[in-house]
Parts: sequence; structure tokens; C-alpha cells
Amino acid sequence: MRSSSLKCSGNVAQVKPALCEVTRLQSGQLALRATPGGKSIAGLDNANNITLLKPDIVSLQGRPTPWVNVRVTNSPNNKILGREGWINSEYIDCYSKESNDAISYP
Repeated sequence: MRSSSLKCSGNVAQVKPALCEVTRLQSGQLALRATPGGKSIAGLDNANNITLLKPDIVSLQGRPTPWVNVRVTNSPNNKILGREGWINSEYIDCYSKESNDAISYP
């Protein structure tokens, strides 16, 4: 991640607004969850687009959380468009809207 994409204070990193998509799924779907690590409410596929709802990645004991709060913005499955929830950040790639630089989570 480029330092220009981050603003750090204490244990919180704020990321510039980003365009994100689901990637690297080998099989199955990425669970969209009601809460971090909670019940699955929908499944996302590779290339589904999402918007980050909370720009903060809060670290716990020096490690960032793998969960990000998102809204589904583009999918062939119209039933999940606009759904909001939490996903594991290991399966998304994001690009800064301001500079097109790739950024990664956590």
C-alpha cells in the first residue's frame, strides 16, 4: 500500500475512498456477513464490486482486523445489489479513486 493512501493516527489507519472487487476465490463464494465473523447473509463471487463503508482498519494488539464493512455495488445477481455487511479483506483488491494506485487490506 502506498503511504499516500493512508492517514494513520494511533491504532487506526484511514484509507482513501476505494473501488474494490472480490478476487482470488478458488472455489465457492465469499461470505457477506451481518457482523465481523458472524452469520452469512449472502455469497459473493470473483469480480463482484463492493464499496467500503467504513474507511478505518482498526488494529487489535498491533495486528489489523481482517474484516471490512462493505456494500455490494455490482454483481450479476441482482438480489445482492445494495446489500451491506462484512467480508474478509484477504479476498478483495482495491484501487484508490483519487490515484488509481492499488491498495491492499489489511
